[in-house]
Amino acid sequence: MTNYRMTDEEFETLAEALFAPSKEIEPRRHDVESWIEEQSEEWEEVGEECRTLRKIYGITVKELSSMLGISTTRIYKFENGQPIRDAFLVENAYRMAVTIYQLSRNPM
Repeated sequence: MTNYRMTDEEFETLAEALFAPSKEIEPRRHDVESWIEEQSEEWEEVGEECRTLRKIYGITVKELSSMLGISTTRIYKFENGQPIRDAFLVENAYRMAVTIYQLSRNPM
């Protein structure tokens, strides 16, 4: 096996390619920002609906946080319609936890 030694010029070319700002990053960022803006109204509605359910049944954010195993900050963000990771899963788990809480308080 022979050792290949990169010339200074090859190294600089490689470094430029690796660390130069990508022209595609800005359009992607714009697409993400546009998508977030488009979804924000729906997220706010879902968050408000979930917060209302939680308050109807007298569940505190801390109790819900414990039930779901996520931080209170994440719950507040979700309820306020802010983008969070795995929002769909959080929404479904949130609704399920409220339903379980309701059923445990009012058995059939």
